[in-house]
Amino acid sequence: RKSSRFLSDVVEWGEKASRRVITDELTGLYNRAFLEDALENFFHISKSNNKPLSFLMIDADNFRKINELVGHDAGNGVIIEFAGIIRRVISKHGIMARYGGDEFSILLPETDLNNAVELAEQIRENVELFDFSKHLGGHDIAITTSIGISSFPDTADDLETFKQKADESLYKAKECGRNCIRCIE
Repeated sequence: RKSSRFLSDVVEWGEKASRRVITDELTGLYNRAFLEDALENFFHISKSNNKPLSFLMIDADNFRKINELVGHDAGNGVIIEFAGIIRRVISKHGIMARYGGDEFSILLPETDLNNAVELAEQIRENVELFDFSKHLGGHDIAITTSIGISSFPDTADDLETFKQKADESLYKAKECGRNCIRCIE
């Protein structure tokens, strides 16, 4: 009886350890290492099957201000809510990962540029309308999101360009005043 309990504890520990290797502890989303691997695999699968693939890079606007003014616990609360909003919009459409800090990425298999833009707009709108005030300790900080999109074959036909275009598009969205979506052709 004791040995079966021990074995189930060992198995449970192993499963949790495996999850920790590929997930972000705070949000439960996949982590950057898992995403990099998935990006490569899905890109090659999409290319060889001639199927579209889109990639969203998402940033929480004004996040540094939250950590500085209200503290890291408040920042963590905002990140958890932010991840939840994205998760609800994306649901079964794609693979979500926390890229680091306040940056998230979504890989959207069999999703062309138009559909990716639609999903990105839903995320942007849901973040803008969400009431984050319980985490802001009375501070009036607008939490919005900037999103960069890349899409195969619409904007990129090799993996490096695919990743680079999403990153450049995110940078462009921030440059354009935040709370917007950009896709560099």
